[in-house]
Amino acid sequence: MTAEDHDLLKGFKKEAAASGRDNTKKSEVIRAALQQFATLSLTARLAAIHAVAAVKIGRPKHKK
Repeated sequence: MTAEDHDLLKGFKKEAAASGRDNTKKSEVIRAALQQFATLSLTARLAAIHAVAAVKIGRPKHKK
């Protein structure tokens, strides 16, 4: 995931905390998103997938 994706997750967790649901885990946000994604039509899911840029797999190399 990109840094922007992580920022979105942090924002969603803050929104959940502001609504009274403290200690929401990233996995809970992702699971909720998957459940909502599953309700979309196949066309909408494919459009969303195609709209996301591919990222390289693996961890970034550490600078020495």
